[in-house]
Amino acid sequence: MKKKNEEKSKTTVSPKDVQRDILDYINTCNRPVSIAEISINFKNEISKTILQKCLNSLVENNEIAFKLYNKTNIYVKIQSGVEVGNEEISKIENKIANLKESNASLKDQLKNLNSEISKINRLPDNITLENEISSLTKEVTKNSKKIESLKKGGVISKEDMVKVCKEHTRLKTLLKKRKDIFKNILDSILEGTGAKKSAFVEELGLSDV
Repeated sequence: MKKKNEEKSKTTVSPKDVQRDILDYINTCNRPVSIAEISINFKNEISKTILQKCLNSLVENNEIAFKLYNKTNIYVKIQSGVEVGNEEISKIENKIANLKESNASLKDQLKNLNSEISKINRLPDNITLENEISSLTKEVTKNSKKIESLKKGGVISKEDMVKVCKEHTRLKTLLKKRKDIFKNILDSILEGTGAKKSAFVEELGLSDV
């Protein structure tokens, strides 16, 4: 008999009282809550249908705000002195989404820059490249003179001529490759410092390439 009286008393709770209790609970929590959490707080003594009606009424009266998240309505306290409507929440979420997108783009840029820096760090330093270019240039010049001398009347076998020509071609190719590497490193440095190429190479005592 006592149990029946308790059940009867539960059904006689007015919607206004339920709304007040829900509002007090949400304001006390001061964090996003779902209808399931609210129902648990009331020990499942109030049906979810009544809870939903009360929540809808509180939202319509701008006493609380809500946002649909993963197909579930999430309810939050409206901070004192700050009007936060659903439209404002949507704007904030759009801004957050845009910032996340920008952050992802910046991360990609940073990754690419780190990759470029890693490649540059694996390359020989400027002094080594400058010395190698100078050495190869001298060797190419020497071989060029030797070939010209032989063409003008020097005695050389066909096999030696082929060998010298191949070596000359190899050195020219290697020289070009080293110059390209040196130029890429130099361009990367200039891009980061904003210095002029001619002034920079002159300051370091390097040959312009």
